[in-house]
Amino acid sequence: MKLEKYLLSWLIGALILFLCQSVAIAEEKVPFSVGEKLTFRVIYFALPAGTATLEVSGVTNWEEKEVYQLVATVQSSALFSLFYRVRNRIESLIDTSSFLPYRYEIRQEEGDYRNHEVTIFNRDENIATTIDAEEKEGNPEGASVPVPADVQDALSSFYYLRRQNLEVGKSVFINVSVGAKNYQVEVKVLRKEELGKRRLRTIVVKPIISEIKSGGILEKKGDRDIYIWLTDDERRIPVLIKAEMAFGSLTMMLIDKELGK
Repeated sequence: MKLEKYLLSWLIGALILFLCQSVAIAEEKVPFSVGEKLTFRVIYFALPAGTATLEVSGVTNWEEKEVYQLVATVQSSALFSLFYRVRNRIESLIDTSSFLPYRYEIRQEEGDYRNHEVTIFNRDENIATTIDAEEKEGNPEGASVPVPADVQDALSSFYYLRRQNLEVGKSVFINVSVGAKNYQVEVKVLRKEELGKRRLRTIVVKPIISEIKSGGILEKKGDRDIYIWLTDDERRIPVLIKAEMAFGSLTMMLIDKELGK
């Protein structure tokens, strides 16, 4: 698994996302809608490094089931690409009623690093099958693992987090399957904070993902400090993400938003 899968699902990746007690899902209202597109400026080593997007691009069908199409992308700027080119795309298809994923795909191009994986979730048998494009010829059936009934993927878990009733001092726990491995990720709800000159009300959360192996630019040994600022309202829009990387730190700032229908 590549940490970026989690960070963008919920970043860049991630999203993203939980020791205390589980909190109830806010079922009465969905905090996102078709057409929502969030655009972030990516800052690395205090320099503008590119852009990232999180998008609910539409509603489509997957094996006769109605699904939301979630898409996350990361693209390095022209200047940054001279030193380290990044072109990443993640897609998740989640049920419009249960919000559980059926299909997850990640494509990573980071410098010389390449990764392309597809995971299919069999909801009847609670099995996730991951096929690596580079290994497909020698292992066309991929790697399958049993998963919890409520399992999420790296991107859908971020939208799952936005549907929670976040309470300071408590945690949210999410079962996540990525790269043919299962994890229970804890997201600690740290505090409420007013952000910037406009004193935007936010909730600050910290995903604990130290057990997840990473690759590419996000590779880092030991615990990884990641903080996410979500708007303290019914939409739970991420406005700021900070993460420690293999070298230096990465910041994502929301610069544009389209809320959709």
